[in-house]
Amino acid sequence: MLGPLHVRPDVPLSFPVDAESRFVRFPADFTIKGMFLARLLALAPRTALSAVSERLHNPAVLKRCLPFADYPQVDYSRLAHVVAQELHKRLETAEAMRRLARRDIRTFAESQVGRILLALSGDASATLLKLPEMYRAALRGGSVQSTRVNAHTVQIRFKDFYGWLDCYPIGTIEGLVAHFAGSCELEVTMETLISATYTVTLH
Repeated sequence: MLGPLHVRPDVPLSFPVDAESRFVRFPADFTIKGMFLARLLALAPRTALSAVSERLHNPAVLKRCLPFADYPQVDYSRLAHVVAQELHKRLETAEAMRRLARRDIRTFAESQVGRILLALSGDASATLLKLPEMYRAALRGGSVQSTRVNAHTVQIRFKDFYGWLDCYPIGTIEGLVAHFAGSCELEVTMETLISATYTVTLH
């Protein structure tokens, strides 16, 4: 178990990951909006998708994916794992997933909900405080809470969050901050593989 882990943008994550043991833990009723799966499908080579199709709960998603429909989070996780490894073959799995997650903000910013939330926020600090709303718009299952520590620091608490909590949301947050032309460092304290506290310091 990791924690506390100090994360800097220029230092790759480096620790072993057992992907299959993570997939089997996902609750069946935890879902994600199709727009995020569609993004993965556009990035993945067809051969990679074929290899994973028989392990998906909803393999029909490979042929048709509706942006605002709900799909199993575990299917997203499997596809993200495949795509991350295809895009970043020389990196360890944790770092590859982090790099893939940095693209999440682009998909969210193109949605109507995302455009509204980002426009109302105005900067990285305010948007981090709205991160729970952003997750609720995209996911069903688990909980996220954000609180301001000071002018440059926000604390984010994840509970019952199965999405590779020791690496994937790190990239999501880094991508969000970069969207506002900033950078950040994170202190990640893992209570369990599905519960953690992130302390995000903005630069």
